Amino acid sequence: MAKAPTFDKTDIDIIRMLLRDCRVSYRSIGSSVGLSKNAAKTRVDKMVSTGVISAFVMSVNPAVFGYHKICHLIIRDSKTMEETLNRLRLLGEPLTKLDCVGGISLIIVAIKEREEERISLLAGALKPAIVKSCIVGQYPPVRQELRETDFKILKCLMASPRMGVSEIAKRVSISSKTVSSRLLKMKENRILDFRIYTDPTKMQGYVRFGMVIRLEGKNSQKTSRQIHEELEKNFVMAFPMVIQQDVVTWQLIARSMFDIDPALKRIELLDGVKGVEVFIPFRADTYQDWMLKEIDSRIKHAKGAL
Repeated sequence: MAKAPTFDKTDIDIIRMLLRDCRVSYRSIGSSVGLSKNAAKTRVDKMVSTGVISAFVMSVNPAVFGYHKICHLIIRDSKTMEETLNRLRLLGEPLTKLDCVGGISLIIVAIKEREEERISLLAGALKPAIVKSCIVGQYPPVRQELRETDFKILKCLMASPRMGVSEIAKRVSISSKTVSSRLLKMKENRILDFRIYTDPTKMQGYVRFGMVIRLEGKNSQKTSRQIHEELEKNFVMAFPMVIQQDVVTWQLIARSMFDIDPALKRIELLDGVKGVEVFIPFRADTYQDWMLKEIDSRIKHAKGAL
């Protein structure tokens, strides 16, 4: 039997940094965790080769393309998943599907506001799939109008999230300074972020799981801080993956499955928390082709307007 890859606290610390920004340099990683640049790169390369890190990903805020709401669907559907996804595409665009322990899947779907009233019809429309839970969140308004240059930068990073600034500048025919400036502005305006996907089956000795937490609109920032403090106190790692005005999806790592339920109960008791769903994923599929088509369409439209 093949020996399972080792996985320790330093790896957890590196994963935390890459979840926050997968473009972070090896020098910065090494400085943060007490390793040299080369040793940090070796650690990351090993996690990639062993499958702990399954992908480096750039995520674009769907609100840029007019999808201001996100629907988190927890469904039981072992036989007709492709049909379920096709039906969901009549409502919006699936972003991610997580197959989870217990025979359920969490599907995250971006929805345009004009389709919002159809969400209530999902339970009937998706049969024979069984909708166990449906949580809808709202993205804040996008405050930055993107230019043709921005969409060209996004297209480069969709293909290779860790592509260097100089290479992007070369492909887009602009200066490296402009690339850095536009990237920083898009990150500050929460238009894009850079993260990694991990394979929980390869993280020996740890349990990776998630929480979808619904918030009341009033004092949601205070509630979010309390949630963060509670999760950081109880788990090896707590990182907010999707942040909306009224829903936050957390990725967490625990040392034991038995640590999850007590923390869940404390979160549910916090003022301002409307509900919590816990899921333990073992496989993830992402759907970005539609987003690439949206980017290409805007580049083409910008050229046609000249």
